[in-house]
Amino acid sequence: RAERELGRLPRTSERKKFGLNFRKSRWPTLESFIKTAISKGVVELPDLGNLGKVELSPSDSAKEIQEREHKTIAGLPRPIPPIPEQTRRKNWKRTGIVGFPYAPQDESGVIALFSILCTQGVIPWQIIELNSGKGIDATCYDEKRQCELKVELKHLLTRSNWNHSVDDLDWVVCWENRWKDFPKPVYELKSLVRR
Repeated sequence: RAERELGRLPRTSERKKFGLNFRKSRWPTLESFIKTAISKGVVELPDLGNLGKVELSPSDSAKEIQEREHKTIAGLPRPIPPIPEQTRRKNWKRTGIVGFPYAPQDESGVIALFSILCTQGVIPWQIIELNSGKGIDATCYDEKRQCELKVELKHLLTRSNWNHSVDDLDWVVCWENRWKDFPKPVYELKSLVRR
């Protein structure tokens, strides 16, 4: 109705007039909101032209659109999932990494991102073992030097949250390094992702 009356998609300032208000943190644009509604089958496919990289036609069903958007065949882009409705998380910085679109918020996120980067070959290591208990977090194999490494994983590397003997490890992998003169080599994922 809004598109029909205006002859275009409504601007942000016009959303309230047509009852189209929603959280901008979840759907930053009206197009992303409509695209999600179409993919979930909530609304029928309107003639909106090009909604991004996925080509849509009026004959497509909602299921076909959703299947096409979520294909993971090499060369096809994967959609960035919307920010969840119910979340306490405040920081939603993008990483640009396929399969892990948002920056980690804790150590488990660092583990996931580290695993993806190792799988993609960005970090030239293979993960041999992950330890969930006390002690060093991971054992990896360095393909370049052909040796085993003991790796500690941290979200933030700071003096105040350090609780290991430095002699027990070879590397530290963290999201952000706030301890610049750390005595062992450090992979800071934040700067690696930025590059």
